[in-house]
Amino acid sequence: MTQSTAMAIFTGQLSELVQHGIPVRKAVTNLTRMRSVHPRIRALTEEIGFGLEEGRALSSVLGSCSAVHFPQWYTAFVGAAEEKGCLGETFGFLAETLRTRQKSLASFFGAMLYPAVVVVLCLASSVLAALMFPHFFANDNLAYRNGAAGAFFFASLFLLGVAFFAVFILRLVTQANPCVSLMNALAFLTNKGTSLSESLECALPVVEKNERLCDAVLGIRENLLRGEPPEKAFSEQLEEAGFSSAAQIVSTELAMAESGGEKNVFERTAKLLGQKADKLRSSVLSCEQPVLLCCAAVYMLILLKNTLMPYMMGMGV
Repeated sequence: MTQSTAMAIFTGQLSELVQHGIPVRKAVTNLTRMRSVHPRIRALTEEIGFGLEEGRALSSVLGSCSAVHFPQWYTAFVGAAEEKGCLGETFGFLAETLRTRQKSLASFFGAMLYPAVVVVLCLASSVLAALMFPHFFANDNLAYRNGAAGAFFFASLFLLGVAFFAVFILRLVTQANPCVSLMNALAFLTNKGTSLSESLECALPVVEKNERLCDAVLGIRENLLRGEPPEKAFSEQLEEAGFSSAAQIVSTELAMAESGGEKNVFERTAKLLGQKADKLRSSVLSCEQPVLLCCAAVYMLILLKNTLMPYMMGMGV
């Protein structure tokens, strides 16, 4: 069991128990005693149980766990929940966040299946052709042999380049949108009564891997502390960081909320950004097969042009 899977399972199970009114310490003990629980989960719950018995806060215990490494954003949310008294809802939010990240990773591997099959089939067909028709490549004509070997090398290089480019693009469109993750975190925290400034501080670790967005969040918080209106602070900092779409949507929603007293601003922003990301993802995935088929056709044409065609024209005789 991987670390991310163990963390997701533990969070989901603990969320169900705590939301049913069971105290955290007792919920952890119940998880430890379950016969069906995975050994890694049991080791984790035992370690957490010992920490809680020592009188330490849950966020502190999670931050120092050796069985599973909990990221900073996770322990930050748990710490905020302990202060607000909403551990059940927080673990539910964390479980959903972890499920979203796992779905993103699964979506990436699913999208990469087709490119992997195309690359393997193309390379296998070339090797098979060389084995079945060795006289194409083992010819006495040195120019022909050099042309065939060079064609195979450059065609393979082209195909691998296409594969690496596909990995980059597909990872980019299938990964969780950092702005959506940020807005979901802000929506959850502000709905629990946390001030916007404190919510930004707590949500900062969620986007720590995206340096530009992390700097934007710090800038927004600093501007808010100076008394700048939220819509202006979000608009300026997100626009400067290169997230123009998020800047436009969140500033519009904040302005509308201020004038009309509406709520769930960040929740609606996350929904709109998520819809845009889904449209982009669908567009890219719909182009995946035809583009890769065209690249495979180019690969085969390069080989045929420099192996079979010269042979048929008499260069290999």
